[in-house]
Amino acid sequence: MSKSKEPPNIIKFPIAKLLGILEEMSHLEGLGRSLLKWYVTETELDNWDGGPIPLLIDTLGSAGKVKDFINEKITNPTPEEQLIAAAMGFDDDTLPFAEGEVMMISSALTLLDQNKAILKMKHNVSFEVH
Repeated sequence: MSKSKEPPNIIKFPIAKLLGILEEMSHLEGLGRSLLKWYVTETELDNWDGGPIPLLIDTLGSAGKVKDFINEKITNPTPEEQLIAAAMGFDDDTLPFAEGEVMMISSALTLLDQNKAILKMKHNVSFEVH
């Protein structure tokens, strides 16, 4: 006997919010690449593990994955997502997201904030433009 899979809870996610996250991820990537380039040239290989380089790499990778996921959701919605949007009366300003997808993005953004805080406190590395 097979269990029928319940559909995920669907959330209307504002496109403006997604675009804001994309902008933030692009900022993180741009500044992160510059910081990483500088630290790679200025840090002795033996000191990499104790310095900011591993956390900068993790931050860059995470920001890129969030950006890729959101871009894919915006530019290439699946046929199922299109049907859900039509059935639920979504307007052009929102996209359907499964509750798990929203939790995943939220968790990734929290991790990125933690990485930035650790970089700031432990290595005096800031992603703020002065």
